[in-house]
Amino acid sequence: LEGDNCGADGIVNHPSVIGVSALSENGLSPSYGEACAAVAVAVPVGGAEDEFTFRAQLNGRRLFAPTTKINNMCTTSFVGTSASNPMAAGIVALAMEANPNLQPRDVSAIIALSGRIPTASATGIYINGGGYLVSHIYGSGLLNTVRVINLAKTWIPLGPRRMCIKYKGGWTGSRNSLLWRRSLLKLYPHKTARFTFSFTPDNCDVEVIEVVRVGMQWLSEHRGSLEVKLTSPSGQKAYLLYPRIKDHFKGKSEMIWKSVMHTGESSYGSWTISVRDTGRRGNRTRRSSSLRASGGIFFIGIELHGTLRNESAFQQNNANIIKHWHPDRLAAYKANVAVTLNTAMIAELYDRDRWDALFEKVEQ
Repeated sequence: LEGDNCGADGIVNHPSVIGVSALSENGLSPSYGEACAAVAVAVPVGGAEDEFTFRAQLNGRRLFAPTTKINNMCTTSFVGTSASNPMAAGIVALAMEANPNLQPRDVSAIIALSGRIPTASATGIYINGGGYLVSHIYGSGLLNTVRVINLAKTWIPLGPRRMCIKYKGGWTGSRNSLLWRRSLLKLYPHKTARFTFSFTPDNCDVEVIEVVRVGMQWLSEHRGSLEVKLTSPSGQKAYLLYPRIKDHFKGKSEMIWKSVMHTGESSYGSWTISVRDTGRRGNRTRRSSSLRASGGIFFIGIELHGTLRNESAFQQNNANIIKHWHPDRLAAYKANVAVTLNTAMIAELYDRDRWDALFEKVEQ
């Protein structure tokens, strides 16, 4: 769907799901791709970045992933996230063969540590406060199969998962319009409502983040105009929901989002959730001079899922992780400060990690 994003996809945002994106033959997001904070990793399956060229490829059945199909036959026209997900599942199967004791959380952690920048011309890539590569488009990056297997072979499992919750307002199943209007904050076109939650060692025993979940209930005159953003103490931003130009729903909504943009970060400090009505109403824009509210938020909450620091993926498997990290990633980890990679930094990291991957072999 044109203008859609996976922030509105309940399956991708489920805590037990690993969101796999697709890469074009150029290492970029294909025309059918969607971006959101729940994308974990990307796999190359083909499909041009623009719709016109992609349609031509479909008609010509070229530049797609070859694979098997039913009735003992083969195909060379497998494409889309329908192709990227089973390809990633096959890589996970190799990891499970190397280490049958891996649990789902371990698999997610290994994938978060096994991506690399897919092309020097990629954009929207960050090093978060945990030193992890993250992106709304690529997740941790192009999945490195050899890295997955090598980490799996010697993997020390994560410690028990812990959870901290904070919220404002009251989640309700009622459809009574009067209850839904008791909002914490009103929404106005071209304005931002902000909520801040602070976590300290005194009120939260999650020291290192695995995944963050945010839930919200709200009333709006145009759901597709909303942008929801989560900012962690490191400064790393996660866009939980982008504006969706073809979503014209008016009324009461509720969503629970997931962010893997903060994996590996410290949980302590202030987390800010920003909700903005961009004013877009399909192909037109509502005037900013309007003083009439466009909606209201009556519940918002945040869950931090993770471990103690000495039981985290990084601490448990430090030696096998650090040997592949650029100094900038270590610096971000030590300071818990996120870094937005510019064009030159992306090109440098891409080149370094590409050669590192080319010479990496499956360890015996």
